[in-house]
Amino acid sequence: ERPGRTRVSVFIGTAATLSNFTDPISRWIATIVAVMLASRFAVKNNVKVVLWEAETPPTQLCLAIAHRIMFQFVAGMESLILPPVWPSKLGNCGLSRCSGLNDADIESLPCKNPCKSTTCPVGQKCVPYFQTCLSLMHKPCKQFECINGSTECSSLPKDPVCDANKKQYDNACLLAHHNAKLAYRGPCLKRCRENGQVCGINGRTYTSECAAHADMISVDYNGPCSSIGLITNTKSRQCSNVKCHELPDESCLGITPPGACCPLCGGSLRLLYSRKQIDRALYALQNRGTDSINLRSLLKGLERQVQIAQCTVRGYVTVETDIFVVIQSNEGYPSSLQLEACIREAEKIAGLVNMKSPRIVSEVSLSSLTLATVVHTHIATSSTHIYIPNLMLTILAATFQYIWFLR
Repeated sequence: ERPGRTRVSVFIGTAATLSNFTDPISRWIATIVAVMLASRFAVKNNVKVVLWEAETPPTQLCLAIAHRIMFQFVAGMESLILPPVWPSKLGNCGLSRCSGLNDADIESLPCKNPCKSTTCPVGQKCVPYFQTCLSLMHKPCKQFECINGSTECSSLPKDPVCDANKKQYDNACLLAHHNAKLAYRGPCLKRCRENGQVCGINGRTYTSECAAHADMISVDYNGPCSSIGLITNTKSRQCSNVKCHELPDESCLGITPPGACCPLCGGSLRLLYSRKQIDRALYALQNRGTDSINLRSLLKGLERQVQIAQCTVRGYVTVETDIFVVIQSNEGYPSSLQLEACIREAEKIAGLVNMKSPRIVSEVSLSSLTLATVVHTHIATSSTHIYIPNLMLTILAATFQYIWFLR
């Protein structure tokens, strides 16, 4: 593009390249070294290096880290497709547009009440209906529903909702007819706190612990979301102002979810899914019954595979675009036996997904799952490595600076 310079596109970190690196730190190092070599080549040969967005979620993360470190040192490097969004207020319009989104689909603010900006037809009432769609074909990904005031609610399917006064209704239609305020979808829960805001592991603030659990989300810490952790398996410096809950067992198996601040005890999985498979299902359904192919329906499908009544499934789509799932005990103070049972259930589900079990592929909501990775570890031992990723990146950056000045 510039006189005397040749444009060279470097595809960093394909799935084949990174398949041998199971440790996230190893992936970071491999990608950063690749970028260092490409940058060195660019300077010596008077070319420009262009980083392309990778196809696999682990590689996207590596590319984001590499880009942010190397951008400080390499003037000739640019990103044709910006790296994925970090958990911050910074948007990523380049990657979003390449994914098929337009400006109207992108909003950098926290999720708000969709009914404030939505007008239902005359005689109908708007009720929030938050959902996470897993395909761009699922358009519009509606976050509300309009309830007809003249509809006979008893003829509608049973889909329990709970109002702010802890009263349960068989469906949102009855809730609207009683002019009640929606607290959360699902039956009214009892083994949770009804009052006090909490921050979920997905970075969303909920009105109560019950509202988070009803959304199939574990609580990260009490109060509104104020800090977001790095994408590591440990508590990071960004979360220094967060007070975490006491763990039922300090040496339990668990993990700090991606982007969260506090560790959780329980079986943890990272799931990859095929968007093409979801697109095929949506095409076959012809936009009818599309609610059966969203994140909630997928988590509900996984929950049906759990055979221990004391274990529950919770999860969310991470910034790396895969699905993080944790199988926890629903008891307030679970025993070591109950914790162990939930961990075994997580490992069982991972085996079912990886073996393409008929129990998985025969369910529409689960048929898109392609790979499951068990990620839980001993929390007590992992806490000794809190700053190792940052230390390694610092050493690599310092080494690169030294090599760069010696060129």
